[in-house]
Amino acid sequence: MGFYYGQIVRVRVTRHGKEKVRPVVVVTPNDAMVEGELLVGVAITGTPDPPTGFDVPLPWQAQGRSRTGLDKPNAAVCSWFVTFSASEVVDAIGHVPPETMRRIDEAIRRYIADSSR
Repeated sequence: MGFYYGQIVRVRVTRHGKEKVRPVVVVTPNDAMVEGELLVGVAITGTPDPPTGFDVPLPWQAQGRSRTGLDKPNAAVCSWFVTFSASEVVDAIGHVPPETMRRIDEAIRRYIADSSR
């Protein structure tokens, strides 16, 4: 399949009636990835609007030389899930470091626990 947990890919995302190519962190575990099945990610944004409390800041560097490939401040919005197929991926730009992925996983668990109340 070529994709992996923690990878940052760009896909077309529609929100509030507007389509945008947006970076997404793949949160589907590697062992759950199946050829032809949808992947799940959390959207990345520079402006969480409104802030959700489930946002995890991501490493970045102005020239895009960080592992994430991001060139400005961004956050993974762990309450904004995006499902997509491999064919919808525009490109892959980087990956999230392990410690940051741990924080993303924790934020997703908190969000799911809060949503089930």
